[in-house]
Amino acid sequence: MGFLESSTVTFKFLDFESTPTLEEFSSLTKLLIRGRLPMIPLAICTGDFLSLLDLHIFWSLRYVDSGQVELDYLFQRLGRSEGYYEYQREFEYTRGAWEHMRPRVFVMAFLGVMVFPIRSNSVDINIFPLVINIFNNPQRFSLVPMILAKFLRSMTACIRGHNFFGGCSMLLQIWEREHFYRRDPQMDFYMGARNRIESHEDRLQNWVGTLTRREEWRTFLNHLT
Repeated sequence: MGFLESSTVTFKFLDFESTPTLEEFSSLTKLLIRGRLPMIPLAICTGDFLSLLDLHIFWSLRYVDSGQVELDYLFQRLGRSEGYYEYQREFEYTRGAWEHMRPRVFVMAFLGVMVFPIRSNSVDINIFPLVINIFNNPQRFSLVPMILAKFLRSMTACIRGHNFFGGCSMLLQIWEREHFYRRDPQMDFYMGARNRIESHEDRLQNWVGTLTRREEWRTFLNHLT
């Protein structure tokens, strides 16, 4: 984290600097940004969240607190095939509508754990309206600006003393390996060579060594030439 300069939002090394871009994150995540509106998070209350899920507010209210819902709560009711019949009294919809809701809840849980985490075993309820918009208008909206913003905020928080990198850590590793890939000394001049991100997976087949630990990365970055 010591390489990040938060004032310029760049990674600074010996004689150069680098920063992730919207285009890079769009390609790495396979999420398009051209012609799409950026998603803008809006805070929702507990009642609105449960209404979007069609969950009975009386039975479910105690499982949502301070804008967070327990991951286990979502999994027990919508992650398991038998969840509908075990908790049927809590649902306001039919089995068919329950099946329709499950992939939306899965995407919410995935984003809440892997991309926009808040604390262990909890998911931010404000993610769900974004997921609904994505499912309803897949060609209109893009999450890429939110993901990049979260990534940079998390990195900045780390260099200010926080000891946990919240969200997109795997994406950070992919981006790092792309930019510090040991390239052939002879430059390719064909058109496809200009877009290094698109050919990322193919070129990483020639990556020398697998860096996994913090000190290994630090040693490698400090000795780049």
